[in-house]
Parts: sequence; structure tokens; C-alpha cells
Amino acid sequence: MRLLILLFVLFQFSSCKKEDSDPPLPASGKELQTKLLGKWSVENVDIKEYENDVLDPSSSENVDFEENEFTVEFKKDLVIFTSGGEQDELVISYDSKNSFRYGLGNELYEAEIEFEDGKLIWKEKATVSSVRKVEITITLHKVANN
Repeated sequence: MRLLILLFVLFQFSSCKKEDSDPPLPASGKELQTKLLGKWSVENVDIKEYENDVLDPSSSENVDFEENEFTVEFKKDLVIFTSGGEQDELVISYDSKNSFRYGLGNELYEAEIEFEDGKLIWKEKATVSSVRKVEITITLHKVANN
């Protein structure tokens, strides 16, 4: 159930939608794909909502996960989210050395990533309205290679 809620939040608030056919994978995208391929365990999801650039604590949430309670598996053309026996498969495009797009069909959402102390830090930002913004940060560590 938590997986569905988190995926709903990711899809609801992701603002960067693109409707491209599959462009060729740039060299830096291939490097990113190589780093990401495999299974990652989500350690933490931090959702911060802002109203007029001021943090709204009542709409913000920080959720910790046990080892392998919520996993993300990166494959060549798919990203698979698994939690509580439920699984969602979405298409993925590795676009640069620090970002990828994922989603269903032509509705793709952009995630910026960085690697820090062996962990993957996945960040998304979205504008919900003229006064509301959301920042989502997901911290993961690798548990298996493909």
C-alpha cells in the first residue's frame, strides 16, 4: 500500500513531462545506465511541500523503510518498483550522466540523481500550482547487480 501511495505522489507531482520517441542513448546516459542497473533498496523518502516558498510541515512527510521493504530495480528499458508483494513496471530512458525519465507510455517524468557515499540520491521537483511546490528526495543503496 505504501508503494502505491508513494508512486501516486511521484506521478501526481512530477512536472517534467515529455512526449518523445526513443532518442539515441547519449554516451553519458550509457554510463548512468551502467551505474544504475540492478536492484536498489529504498532507505528513505522525503516529501517536502512548500507554499509561497515556505515549508508546509503539515503536508510534508519523511518515511524510512526497512531493508528490501521497498525496492527499485533498474533494467535496460524498465524500472520496477516493488513493495508489499506489489510491483509496478515503468519504462525508463537514461538521458544524461545525472538524470533519467520514467513513466507510462509517452508521459515521462524526470528525476535528477547523484551518488553520495555509495548511495543513490533521487530528486524530483514539481510545481503543483502558482503557490505550491513539492520536492521529493529518495535515498537508496544497491543490493544486487543485474
